[in-house]
Amino acid sequence: MVKVKYKKKGLLCICSNWFSAGNKEIISKCDLAFYFALPKLPSGYNKNILIRDAFTLITDLTCSEEELMDKIHSATKYKIRRAKKDGVTSAVFDSEYISKNPSVLDEFAQLYDQFLKSKKLSGKCDLPLLKACVAGGNLVIICARFNDQNLVYHVYITDGTATRLHYSSSLFREVDDDLKTIIGRANRLLHWTGITLFKDRGYKVYDWGGYSKRKDLKNINLLKDGFGGTKLAVFHICVPCSFLGSTLIFGFRMIAKACYFINKIVYIKFCQIDFR
Repeated sequence: MVKVKYKKKGLLCICSNWFSAGNKEIISKCDLAFYFALPKLPSGYNKNILIRDAFTLITDLTCSEEELMDKIHSATKYKIRRAKKDGVTSAVFDSEYISKNPSVLDEFAQLYDQFLKSKKLSGKCDLPLLKACVAGGNLVIICARFNDQNLVYHVYITDGTATRLHYSSSLFREVDDDLKTIIGRANRLLHWTGITLFKDRGYKVYDWGGYSKRKDLKNINLLKDGFGGTKLAVFHICVPCSFLGSTLIFGFRMIAKACYFINKIVYIKFCQIDFR
């Protein structure tokens, strides 16, 4: 299990949990507790929590390396081989190294934010969370390189038994078609590098960090499918642990309900319009 606490924008104290059963527990000095990728909904909580259902892909690292390779689709195998032939290499940065070289994390955060902008996606890198994971020894970053240039980054949250892909980003600048092709191959090689790395370290589970329902992210799902993982239904929940946390979640739930009813009323009125 991974449990990290950190301040969000200097106000909220957040406790994020991975590889947990989500059982009710007292989390001191915290406003909100997040539990990610729970296999089932936990009991014991009141109604003032947030729940989001989702999917993820799991690769069983207890299989042999040959079995893992056999599950990979032929097109993905080809791209892995081509990336090696292209001369793509990789570098691994563990928490200990990152703590002594914090520029690694800062450079990734800057690249990730620019990557999101280039893809016209919302959000930004949660640097306080990553720093908290580094302090707990629960972060691993691997990077694919080509011609002394960092092409792709994968960021993992780990607990010694399971690992979950938290961030993935690639070179955001305008590049020619040849380099785009190499980046696509390097990304697949980096996933295979991560799988074998954590398997060699004795990990049992490689979590692909989600399987999106959004149509605009279907190509990411196709990439993950190429490695033959098992699709699982999971839950993400947010639990209040203080008066401030309870107030925030209650307010959020009320706003969500209001939006739902407004949308419902608008839809009903729309259906009543005679367009003849």
